[in-house]
Amino acid sequence: ELGVFRAQVEDDCRLDENCVYADALSELRWQLNRAEHVERADGRRNAHYGRRVEASLMRFALAVEALAAERGVPLDVAMLRRVLANPEVPLDLDSAEVENLRTVAQEMVARAFTHPTWGIPPAQP
Repeated sequence: ELGVFRAQVEDDCRLDENCVYADALSELRWQLNRAEHVERADGRRNAHYGRRVEASLMRFALAVEALAAERGVPLDVAMLRRVLANPEVPLDLDSAEVENLRTVAQEMVARAFTHPTWGIPPAQP
């Protein structure tokens, strides 16, 4: 809306050197510049947040996959990846970050079996 109004005012002011809308036009330019700056900052903040969320979900999904494989428990991997995160098709992460998360998830599972307070019972024979 501000952009449309600004275009109308600029057209009016181009025709008249002593434009009565000069102050309004200056204010609109300031508001639009501020809005664009805030939008760019929100985009950067949301991108950072999105990467963190995807990394957290992917680490959990990879840990669940590794734990199921370690215990020999059947797991619907396609559903897990559809609900949490798919390491084959990451949205915001690159392949190096996914591999790092895979390593972290495997370390989490290994620690879960040895740490006394994590409460994962031994495998049933």
